[in-house]
Amino acid sequence: MKSKSTRFISLTLLVIMLLGISAPIASANTPFSDVPSHWGESAEAIVWAHANGIVRGANGRFFPHDPMDRCSFVLVLWRLEGRPNPGPAPGFSDIRNLSQEHQSAILWANTHGLVLGSGGRFFPLDPIDRQSMALIMNRYHTYKGGTTTFDPAVLNPFADRGSVTALCRTATQWAVTQNLIRGSNGRLFPNDTATREAVVTVLYRYINKFPDIAQRTIAPVTPPVTPPVTPPVTPPVTPPVTPPVTPPGTPPTSVSFLDVPTNNAAFGTINWAHSNGIITGSGGRFYPNDRLTRASFVAAIWRLDGKPAAGVPSPFSDIGDLTQDHREAVIWGHRNGLITGSGGRFFPHDHITRQDIILVLHRYNNLRNGNRSSDNIFFNTFIDRTSVSPNHVEPMRWATTHRIMIGSGGRLFPQDVASREMAATVLQRYVNTIWDGLENIPISGTSPHTPGPDFTHKGNRIGCPAIVAEGLSHIGHHPRPNIFTRYAGMTDSWCAMFVNYVFEHTGSCAHHTHAHHRSLQIRSWATTTIMNTARSQGRWIDGNSNMNPAPGDWIVFNWGTQPWNIAQHIGIVTGHDGEWVFYVDGNTGGTGGNMVLHQSRPMVNGNIRGYVRMFS
Repeated sequence: MKSKSTRFISLTLLVIMLLGISAPIASANTPFSDVPSHWGESAEAIVWAHANGIVRGANGRFFPHDPMDRCSFVLVLWRLEGRPNPGPAPGFSDIRNLSQEHQSAILWANTHGLVLGSGGRFFPLDPIDRQSMALIMNRYHTYKGGTTTFDPAVLNPFADRGSVTALCRTATQWAVTQNLIRGSNGRLFPNDTATREAVVTVLYRYINKFPDIAQRTIAPVTPPVTPPVTPPVTPPVTPPVTPPVTPPGTPPTSVSFLDVPTNNAAFGTINWAHSNGIITGSGGRFYPNDRLTRASFVAAIWRLDGKPAAGVPSPFSDIGDLTQDHREAVIWGHRNGLITGSGGRFFPHDHITRQDIILVLHRYNNLRNGNRSSDNIFFNTFIDRTSVSPNHVEPMRWATTHRIMIGSGGRLFPQDVASREMAATVLQRYVNTIWDGLENIPISGTSPHTPGPDFTHKGNRIGCPAIVAEGLSHIGHHPRPNIFTRYAGMTDSWCAMFVNYVFEHTGSCAHHTHAHHRSLQIRSWATTTIMNTARSQGRWIDGNSNMNPAPGDWIVFNWGTQPWNIAQHIGIVTGHDGEWVFYVDGNTGGTGGNMVLHQSRPMVNGNIRGYVRMFS
């Protein structure tokens, strides 16, 4: 005969299933190596979130202590709601490079008043703190028709209650009253960043506290004993599935990823990395912003080198849970001096920093006798260069000299964790810059999805792909005295000198003509003269016409403070999506002053005077 406790558990599971929610899985059955069984409720919440596809783990890990950013938290709520249509919200200017799923989630949340943004921006990658999590959860509950009753004195026992902002106070009082947020040791930590564990625990408490709402939002899912390994929302993973290396001379196949829009400046780089099996996507996604682990980057270098055999036993005690490829890569990397460990361990799952990526790549370059030259010309332009660790300075000088590392906004961010996109970008720049000097090249560095023609002149690769890549490589550089004015030896507006510098630096001189293509013949650096010369040579596209610019064309602006026949600014087109045009330009405002930026504007825009067609 069944005991009373057994019958009670069975009845409880039946009720939960009728509500349309996956039954909680006991923490002892947690399939994640970084979620201990003694975590109790948190472990159950994590397995529940993974089984329902709300926040997933990968490769046997959940990364519970990783921070949650604003767009990821909104994505979690959107999934909880059943992935509804986004609605008619106007959107934000800073979410266009996010995945379609993230954009849909943010637009849906904005439409229903869950998130607001500021100044037309959402700041999607900013971390979300615990009180902001409570605020959005409170708005979500109201949106679902719930009542937001709370105890006004519920925060009194917490010593840091004064840190709760006025905007978030009522929502935090509601969350604590409903036992969604409990705090610890008499503190709420309202300004602390919410972790993945904290987010799923709050959601788990919510669906159990308000099952009538959960019943309407989550489809029934029968959780497996061991949830299937699926791509993460946040944590970095280099999936073990590796396609064959593209033979030299064979263009890699362009792959479309749901989370890498075609207007993303790194679209070609990511396709190159995936098509060559260096850093691959999975399930139609690349996860470009996910953080990279030490083992994953060594595996990328190993694949770049053609997957050589290690030929020796493992020197590390903590790589037994890695895939065969990752183990082989780590052993090979250690044998050849690319990596070291400590105390017989490698710590393969630790995230790798941006400066460590350069350190490993520099060692690999030395192993293969690549170009080792370096100087301080570019390195000294970065305001955070003193943050580079002493043993990383020379590798970073080398990387900045060869434009393998270009930073952003005048910073290198050496101590930041490297993303998958950043790693792919650095490796492709290395291949394009130095790889030709190495022997036994297994991989081509050409991007498979860079639109427009490409030509060779005097041994230099020139044309649209090279021009766009060169222009983007200078993002964050500041005005005179700089390389553009020094190179040109001119004193005119450096927005014009910048575009000319880019063309001449790639061998695509704006005034040069050769057998393969004919580019605009201009000797002037003045923007108005450029516009007028383009008109006289039949290369002008009026901004009001139905013709679209091509990557590598020049975009000309008039800000309305001068007559319409005057060109006031100029940049280089990097692409368009039919509605927005993307361009890189100099002499534009930004954090820290004027600099080179990658920007976008609606193609129907009164300030766009027109475009200069650069190639015939």
